[in-house]
Amino acid sequence: MQDISTRVDGFTASGSLGFLLRRAQKLMSQQAEQVFEGRGLTLSQWIVLKLIEEGDVGTPGEAARVLGHNTGATTRLIDQLENEGLLTRAREGGDRRLVRLALTPDGARVAKAWAGEMAGFFEDLLAAFTPAEVETMVGLLGRLVERLEARDTS
Repeated sequence: MQDISTRVDGFTASGSLGFLLRRAQKLMSQQAEQVFEGRGLTLSQWIVLKLIEEGDVGTPGEAARVLGHNTGATTRLIDQLENEGLLTRAREGGDRRLVRLALTPDGARVAKAWAGEMAGFFEDLLAAFTPAEVETMVGLLGRLVERLEARDTS
């Protein structure tokens, strides 16, 4: 491990992990939104549908946390999906505050249909990488996310 002075002297904002991840995420999101442009669904809406389908999101709070949206923005997004007949909200048993999200048959169809579109987007985006490089990148990013989630105190 380098000493701190060497790490500080060689540090650049534009070459830092945080900057590169944020820049990649911003560019990737902008370009992925273009896939959905003018087609009646947004990237964020599809992500929520897909995460519900996969069992990774079951409540509005979980959706807000995963998307990085505030609860107001997430509520509006869920309202839109519910109005389109793509998901339903149901109050959980004795605790009226807890709301469960579920896909309708149309929501499940849309989640699946757009998976092919997004797979094509990522195939094109990652064409300059070998399959082994993509596997390594996804594995390393997955480990980084796990580490960050374990450290999250919010």
